[in-house]
Amino acid sequence: MRWFRPSPADPHAPIRRRSPWWLAPVLSLIGAAPLCAAAVSGQFPPGSGTTLNHRGSSLATEVASLTTPGAALAPPGSALTRHRPAGAEGDTVPQLMPDWTGVASAPYAVHEPSIPEPVLTAADVSDDFAVFVADPFMFRENGLWYLFMEEYNYEGRIAYATSQDGFHWQYQHQLHLNDGHHLSFPYVFENQGDHYLMPESGATQEITLYRATTFPSAWTRDAVLVQGQDFADPVLMFFHGYWWLFFSHGDNQDCYLYYSADLKSGWRPHPMSPIVYHDPGRARAAGRCLVLANDRVLRLAQDCAHGYGQSVRVFQVDTLTTTRYAEHEVPESPILGPGSEQWNSQGMHTFDPWWDGDHWVASVDGLGPDLWSIGIYVTSPSHPSAVGPAPDSPGLFDAGGTGLRILSCAPNPCSNGTRVPYALGAPADQVRLRILDSCGRLVRTLAAGHVPVGLHRLWWDGRSDGGARLPNGVYFLRLQADGRGASGNVRLIR
Repeated sequence: MRWFRPSPADPHAPIRRRSPWWLAPVLSLIGAAPLCAAAVSGQFPPGSGTTLNHRGSSLATEVASLTTPGAALAPPGSALTRHRPAGAEGDTVPQLMPDWTGVASAPYAVHEPSIPEPVLTAADVSDDFAVFVADPFMFRENGLWYLFMEEYNYEGRIAYATSQDGFHWQYQHQLHLNDGHHLSFPYVFENQGDHYLMPESGATQEITLYRATTFPSAWTRDAVLVQGQDFADPVLMFFHGYWWLFFSHGDNQDCYLYYSADLKSGWRPHPMSPIVYHDPGRARAAGRCLVLANDRVLRLAQDCAHGYGQSVRVFQVDTLTTTRYAEHEVPESPILGPGSEQWNSQGMHTFDPWWDGDHWVASVDGLGPDLWSIGIYVTSPSHPSAVGPAPDSPGLFDAGGTGLRILSCAPNPCSNGTRVPYALGAPADQVRLRILDSCGRLVRTLAAGHVPVGLHRLWWDGRSDGGARLPNGVYFLRLQADGRGASGNVRLIR
């Protein structure tokens, strides 16, 4: 993320115009292959300042690769068509992490867990002055969580934090990657046993890949993938034998797609690039692309139509070959937007989920009065009665250290149940939650035995003590713990 965006695009930049899919073969038949290659393959005119690291390829080679038979359109809803030229580089399937290809569940219904939010702010930065922190990307290894972020001090730097549980984070320090230019959006992944970082570095007019020499603290420049444009928020994925690279420009208008059989070389523009044209509501990436079970691919995009980074939208890719691209927005989109708390009240624009066995844990960022900060969202686990983390969190309790508080229920409103999180400042022999309807009648009682200090949750399934589904309405919560009391409410909507 760059706080100050360049206004207009370079007037000498090439015209970005989508050509019909049938244009290449038709023009080839009438002897206009060079024109076809320039129009369809995205070759840039002399003087535009745009170069690729496959500059040596001829136009004839470009046309041949882009019109290879077999790159057919996949029917909507089917598995995406695979098209890979025989003998292409990179035939070994990368060991890409994170790998969600065995996960069927999509991270749509996310909410705040029962922890203090945000989890990281500019005040947590201990080795520099920071205006804000944003653009979080997570990685988990050997039982420890890592979160890479932009730390902004009128110029972006990359820093990282660590966590034992994915919910409570400790800032570590900056990474020494840059040579005096802005860096942000630290997309992190692992391939063939090496860790890589691909941050935004638009000021250098290139997309640079860094490789960890000592993960997570030491990195070295490893490869330049593409050069010559104002690249913004690049993300990549490996799918059906190719690497795919999505990026936009600082004006948030278009989304470009490149592909290569090799991670570090041979990148070329997709013939339908830009795949999003003059639409700031869906062009700029909001996080990594997700490749789920059954070849389901999700592209995350920021909604910048009415201001930078307002919400996060999700688009499912229907067709992805070296000649064709199609996507549609999922019904659950947008999955993030301005929240009810101050820290994210003005917008949210990054979403990086990690599958934790039975639910998703996602790093997010939010815009509020104190600019950008970082939070954690989750989806409901497969077993909704599961209790979340409950370490010491003294900031939740009153000055006396013996307080009892009900935190924000999630979800609220709810239809099939909600978590009732509470903070306990001193141990209790028994905790009891009474739920009353709008007339003050007791409809449900939930209880727990000896409860230690910390954060805890009770699950209410929206039913009475007798198991009946309760009607719509507001229900009042009365929590008691050894003589101490707290109250709250939740709305039930069927």
